[in-house]
Amino acid sequence: QDMARFIHRMFVPAGVAAAGLTAVPAFTDIAHVDTGGTAAITALASHGITLGTAATTFSPDSNVTRAQMASFLSRFADIAKDHAGNAIASTKTDGTYNYTDIAAVTFEEHESIIRLYNIQVLGACVPSTATGAGCDTAYRPADDITRAEMATMLVNLLNHTNARPAGITIQASSASS
Repeated sequence: QDMARFIHRMFVPAGVAAAGLTAVPAFTDIAHVDTGGTAAITALASHGITLGTAATTFSPDSNVTRAQMASFLSRFADIAKDHAGNAIASTKTDGTYNYTDIAAVTFEEHESIIRLYNIQVLGACVPSTATGAGCDTAYRPADDITRAEMATMLVNLLNHTNARPAGITIQASSASS
């Protein structure tokens, strides 16, 4: 449910409508979730960002894996608007990546990880200047995502949306009195 809340908070800044057109499953395991969490889960389901863990379950108290998070963010990127109000420019079927541990994930997770890598949502690879190597080759798709990793991915994806208009930067003042 926390993942749903985090992504749901990005809807308005990224130009995503409050409700989508996908039929929302009748999740039988969210009765204990508060109104805000239920609204977030329903909103994500109505846009097809989450499909639940089964036909009638969402598993609101379960952890999210890094592979699942890639799928959620890629689906969100499908409907978010860029700085000009257009679809975010990226492809799911090509591009480079340096992960050696994503062969066992689902096809959608594989494409999502590659897509997010290529638009630098997963961070940039900075090779070692001495050896030309040094890029992390492990995505760790089966690991639970941490809140810090999730926050970094969310911010990196928001940088591609109209949440931060092109050319706008924030700079702290270093002037002192």
